[in-house]
Amino acid sequence: MNLNEDNQSDNTMNDSIIPEHLFVEKSVPVNEPEPETQQKSKLAEFLDRDFQAIGYKDGYRYSNADVMDNAMRLIRCEFRETIDRMIEDCREHISKLQNQALELRHISLKAEEKVNARIVQIKETIAKLGTEKENSAMDEGLIMKTIHLYRNGFIRGVNDNNDELLLMSYNGLFK
Repeated sequence: MNLNEDNQSDNTMNDSIIPEHLFVEKSVPVNEPEPETQQKSKLAEFLDRDFQAIGYKDGYRYSNADVMDNAMRLIRCEFRETIDRMIEDCREHISKLQNQALELRHISLKAEEKVNARIVQIKETIAKLGTEKENSAMDEGLIMKTIHLYRNGFIRGVNDNNDELLLMSYNGLFK
């Protein structure tokens, strides 16, 4: 093989290569993170709120114990409503699973057992939610932290507002 034949074989290889302008993007594709498949529960979303900041704003703005008490009642009420909605969602899910279990009874005993096991888990969740709802009446359980954070924020807001008012009202010794 001589030098001329090498050049010809290189030219034929270059001609068979796909032209670059056919590609839309020259960069290598990047793996984007997959969106979260599990959404937070309604209860988790409720508990993740910054109740201390909410309490601080209320305390700074209103500085009234009645406002704090009413806000804490509303927090408890919203907590209970959230639990009620979750319990209702669980009951609807159980109803669907029971129908599915009936359909699976004649097809696969193992699949039916899996569905029934899931129903038992959901019923346990309903029982836990009911307990949390009862505990919320005494500021116990999951609601406890929320109430304490709100109250702490409220008191800090009241104190900061009072400190600011005291500082602004000082006229000096000789005025």
